[in-house]
Amino acid sequence: MVGGELVGTMEVWLEPSLDGVIVHYFLHAEPAGCGDPAAITRTRRIAGKTMSFDLKAETERGRAPGEPPLYAGP
Repeated sequence: MVGGELVGTMEVWLEPSLDGVIVHYFLHAEPAGCGDPAAITRTRRIAGKTMSFDLKAETERGRAPGEPPLYAGP
């Protein structure tokens, strides 16, 4: 469930790809209050992209493409 300025649902799933992963997300939500729907949509799209790139930066920690991961679990 998503709550706050938006009300609805969100799915996040990970797809293994080569030596990494692709993050997918699907947000189905409506604004909870008044406002310009186009502006709200743009703000949420930017927030989603920012979240994705922040997650990428944190999980890769500067690892160059093709280098082994810092931790390759069991």
